[in-house]
Amino acid sequence: MSTSLQIKDTGLEYTKYLLAAEDGATRTFSHNYLQDLFAQNKDVPHSDIIQFLHRAQIVGANPANKEIYLIKRKVKERGEHGQDVWRVRGTEVFSYNFFNARAANSGEWGGAEKLEEVRKKFNPITKKWSEEELVITTIVTRLNKGKFPYSAWWDEFAPKNITFGKWYDCPHTMLEKCSFAGAVRRAFPEAMHGMHLEEEFSDTIPEATKDPLEQKVKDEAIEVKAEAVVEQRIVSHQKMEQEEERAKVITQIGADLGVLCQGGTIAAKGKTMLDLCGVSKFKDLETKTLEELVLLSTKVATTLKEKTDRDAQKEIQKTKTAKDNTFKLETP
Repeated sequence: MSTSLQIKDTGLEYTKYLLAAEDGATRTFSHNYLQDLFAQNKDVPHSDIIQFLHRAQIVGANPANKEIYLIKRKVKERGEHGQDVWRVRGTEVFSYNFFNARAANSGEWGGAEKLEEVRKKFNPITKKWSEEELVITTIVTRLNKGKFPYSAWWDEFAPKNITFGKWYDCPHTMLEKCSFAGAVRRAFPEAMHGMHLEEEFSDTIPEATKDPLEQKVKDEAIEVKAEAVVEQRIVSHQKMEQEEERAKVITQIGADLGVLCQGGTIAAKGKTMLDLCGVSKFKDLETKTLEELVLLSTKVATTLKEKTDRDAQKEIQKTKTAKDNTFKLETP
């Protein structure tokens, strides 16, 4: 047995990892595969990953063909101070087809039969009978050795609070796999010792750990939040534009009032502003909304135009009167 693995302080660099298999052949994991394996399992102890590589090569299972793969599980362990600590651990599991092939290649495979029923089960700890539940028994025959049964009960293997996933879609198939794996290990302990299917672990952390409905709700919440942010930015931009427009309108009102009240006394100017704008101080216009300011601006501009027209009419009349008087003086 020989290995080649480099671990540096600045990170992990993996060269080819070699290990002699049962048949004496030497299998190799590529540099890229090892990099990806460790990168995708950063939260898993390195010892678990190395154990997975050892296991794959010892039994001759090919990870590339998913004959063996690493799953993550939440495992309760004893902490440094004796307390219970939940940690993520990596566990190697095998495919259902690999189980079949390995047992069939033993030369003593005599077939398997399945018995499915619904029964109650007595719990010696609580001293109570369970509700009726599904139990599947697989009986594996090993030639010249006999029959080896194994019963898988629903409450012992199925995850709690199932709302989605394979256990929800095909519960009988999943429990059947658990029953089959247990029976094969009993019939061929020397060849199948320590080999499990993923279905046998209810504490598995799947790649998609979220209920699709829950994920949809969260996605919609994110989308609503994003829309709210966009809406907020739009409102802020509109508010900024509105403030700029308000400032322009107030400036215009001030200019029109200045022309309208030109030459008048302070008291007269104040009365004009109060009559037209409803405020006695020009600064108080800042409390008005844009709509109110637009109306006031129109009112002031109209008043100014009317005054300008009156003044112009007076000038015309004055000029006409002056011409008339001149004509009278020149008439003999």
